[in-house]
Amino acid sequence: MGLLGDLFPGIEIPRERNWDNEKVIAEVITENGLQPDEDFQLKVVQLDELLAIRHCVFIMGSSGTGKSENWKMLSGAKIKQGNKCVCRDLDPKAITTYDFYGYVSLATREWKDGVFSCILRELANAPDTNSKWVILDGDLDANWVESMNSVMDDNKLLTLASNERILMKPHMKLIFELRDLKYATPATASRAGITFITEKRSQWFSYVQSWISKREDDTPERKEIILGLFEKYVDETLSTLKKEFKHMCPTLDFNLVMSLCNVLQGLLTQENVPKGDAKEAVLLETYFCFAAVWAFGSGYSITDGFDFRKAFSTWWKGKWTAIKMPMKGSVFDFFIDKQTQKFVGWSQIVPQLEYVSTTPMDAVTVPTGEVNRVRYCMGIDHSGWNA
Repeated sequence: MGLLGDLFPGIEIPRERNWDNEKVIAEVITENGLQPDEDFQLKVVQLDELLAIRHCVFIMGSSGTGKSENWKMLSGAKIKQGNKCVCRDLDPKAITTYDFYGYVSLATREWKDGVFSCILRELANAPDTNSKWVILDGDLDANWVESMNSVMDDNKLLTLASNERILMKPHMKLIFELRDLKYATPATASRAGITFITEKRSQWFSYVQSWISKREDDTPERKEIILGLFEKYVDETLSTLKKEFKHMCPTLDFNLVMSLCNVLQGLLTQENVPKGDAKEAVLLETYFCFAAVWAFGSGYSITDGFDFRKAFSTWWKGKWTAIKMPMKGSVFDFFIDKQTQKFVGWSQIVPQLEYVSTTPMDAVTVPTGEVNRVRYCMGIDHSGWNA
């Protein structure tokens, strides 16, 4: 479409669409508990179109953009349409190059098969002609991908150190899940079709919608309130974090929102927020703010002489005033007391240390507010949600 747009500028040319196929893809997405977002469906269709003309495809994008779900949904759609699809996925970076391709033992001169060579041989020797995909989920580097060039080009041939040659059949495809092509050579990059998935708001918002829909104990009204809190707080907070703050290590929006959902899963319980409570909406927002503070701000520290953790606390108190937090201290110094449903300092619940002189000092843990804070966060139960 980009080439046509360059040839005929100013003319919008609609793409050819297979409506029956797109309908099945949308059904499979819904059946798997995901959201049939238009952009997500488009990427699944684009992958299908690429696989129709190329036997090697790169799915590129940062973590959380849905690369894995992309090929899984396409595979599910093909199966639902009666076309069996066999998928084998592995991470090339999790094993050595020898274990990936195989090697000849120097001591015994025996050939030891690698994981990839075993998978490729198994699929190539299968008598049927059903679709067979090998998914390589890991970043490219010259240690393992250069030996793949003959497989990726029109030869479709893997030559092993044992002189064995494994030929990819026409119904076999090679799919790479990549973050970028930083360490790929031009010879590698030119041998595959590429579909790039951009990081967008719709990705983390679809995750939130799926998370809320799986909270079976919540009423429709409560789910609506929780979704409204995400819309109220998350967009502007993420935008400000990118402009004014810096994490210790690179952090994606999707990771931050996933952390928020995990913390909320442990906090929004019947004990903390009873159903039908007159102040249910206020309690939900209070616990949401507490979870958001830790999900978004706990990764900050003093970087290059600047205290980002303190700056985040100041910004949060000044920006979000619907839920009043104590002005003394930072937002990380308080938790929500279950009895009063108000913010209380961690230092107020430090137990009295009863030390016995016969106990060695290295066996004693001195209780502090920081210890209580860490124990509380580690004790939050996330078991109700499998991310």
